[in-house]
Amino acid sequence: MALTVAIVDAIRADLAAVPPKDESAREVTRLEAIARMRGEVMALREGGYTWQEIAEMMSSKGCRVTAATLSTEMLRKSGASKTKLRNRRARGGGAPDPNGDAKPTTGGKRAPTVKETPPPARPVPEAKKEGSPQPKAAPEVTPGGFVVREDSEI
Repeated sequence: MALTVAIVDAIRADLAAVPPKDESAREVTRLEAIARMRGEVMALREGGYTWQEIAEMMSSKGCRVTAATLSTEMLRKSGASKTKLRNRRARGGGAPDPNGDAKPTTGGKRAPTVKETPPPARPVPEAKKEGSPQPKAAPEVTPGGFVVREDSEI
């Protein structure tokens, strides 16, 4: 059956007449669910609950989530940029504890960066001893991959 303009117009009319789906019946991802419950989760945190306790509450109701995912998503949506988190880790603060407990700090001292750390000392090669055999020079390689070698005695 050939697809004609009349058939396409009829399909368009049928599609336009379909009512919208009920929003409450739409399936959501875990991340969408966490985003929708953000206010309630933050209220529980302010009330003294740990990320682990909140994650257990949510999981028992059917939204399986870990404390780490919950804390990460709350920080991500709160505007804490990757740069801020990276800077906090460099200062010794690290990532937020999934249980909500404070992590020990390094007393305000900043961890040394790669540029500040001196390179490891390289061992100095021993001087060549007289009378030791010198290694043979490697054969010259020409374009094409064929290497000419000396004949060996059999």
